[in-house]
Amino acid sequence: MSPQVEHFLRKIYWLLIHPVITQPTLKWMFILSTLVIAYAFFLTTRPQSRGLRAFARFAFPREVYAHPSAMVDYKFYVANQFVLTYLRLGQWVVGLVAILKVADGVRSLLDATFGAAPADSTPNLAVVAAFTLITALAYDYGRFLSHYVQHRVPVLWEFHKVHHSAEVLTPISSFRAHPIDQMIEFLFRLIATSVVSGVFAHFYPSGIEELTILNYSALTFLFYLAAHLRHSHIPVGYGRLSHLFVSPVMHQLHHSAAREHFDKNFGFIFSLWDKMAGTLLIPERHARFDLGLPPEAGRYDTATRLFLYPFVGAARLLFRPKAVPRPEG
Repeated sequence: MSPQVEHFLRKIYWLLIHPVITQPTLKWMFILSTLVIAYAFFLTTRPQSRGLRAFARFAFPREVYAHPSAMVDYKFYVANQFVLTYLRLGQWVVGLVAILKVADGVRSLLDATFGAAPADSTPNLAVVAAFTLITALAYDYGRFLSHYVQHRVPVLWEFHKVHHSAEVLTPISSFRAHPIDQMIEFLFRLIATSVVSGVFAHFYPSGIEELTILNYSALTFLFYLAAHLRHSHIPVGYGRLSHLFVSPVMHQLHHSAAREHFDKNFGFIFSLWDKMAGTLLIPERHARFDLGLPPEAGRYDTATRLFLYPFVGAARLLFRPKAVPRPEG
């Protein structure tokens, strides 16, 4: 192969292919772990069925994966990856948090209040484990809080509607999120974890790192093992552990079109935030529900509309004429 052809192929890869396959949850190990868990669920709930062909029909039903809503998901995913990559929206959020100096501000405040810790302070394994857990809690609380706000603030809900407009759920539906929506969520969790980083930086100025598994935060890695099931038709529950962790079926219920399920189960990893906020709802065994936004069915039926309609809805809310009170008498 000539150097010119090799250079051209490299450019094609980095410009067109790499942006589409860089999502951390799309690594083969998480796809494989999802299939293993789905297969275990298949065997326990359908003991009369056996064989990979029966499992394939169960795990990848045509009515879900070939549904028009799923087709929009596939197109939107590809387009959205290019938007996020080439507009560098995530870097704008990182830059904003850097300008706010959240971590530095927290550390400086603690240093000024309690005095600086010795520069050579070294964290032991227990401290690293605590840092890993507290960072995961902060990360998850940031996601919970942003999710809660996205549902309760009308202008933000216009952007979050994109995610809830899916009429079927596949793992790719996880990425059916408007770029503005993703930036808001990223901002909340980055601020939350920056606070934790500032606290630990006060005690360990030389630095501290999380426990990791294959370069993923340890708790995040464990969560990702079943993460793809959250956006699927496979209702895996955690039993009593659902009071501590958000199971896939709990998030599926969050997508329900039934009014009694609205604004429930905002959590990502831990369900304790929903329990504290009164928004926890653990579905009954074998519960089934329709998905999507029935009042706006058909409104988000193309990738272009997923990108543009939230701006239209937000503009109507922000710039609609305010009612002027009529004078009495």
